[in-house]
Amino acid sequence: MDKYIVNMFDVSIDHISRETNEWLKEHLHKCSPIIIYDKQEYGWFMPITLDDLDNSELEKIPQDLFYVLRFAQSNGCTWIMMDQAANRHSELPRFKWN
Repeated sequence: MDKYIVNMFDVSIDHISRETNEWLKEHLHKCSPIIIYDKQEYGWFMPITLDDLDNSELEKIPQDLFYVLRFAQSNGCTWIMMDQAANRHSELPRFKWN
């Protein structure tokens, strides 16, 4: 594969909890075990860097987010784009935010 082309997992933000979304907001401009980019009010971009983290860093990632990152990585993706309007994936748990 060309090093300039990456696979991105485009997935609904419904696959993380409201608490995890708040965790992402809190860690956006702070030291975090993962790199987080915001999509304004629509969601998040994240490179998948799990293999670069040690166990203590992995334990800091909310479990629902870790599961989505690991799922994307196991399907050959190197980035995740979480968006309110993206499709939901049948193999991932969903969370209600109301």
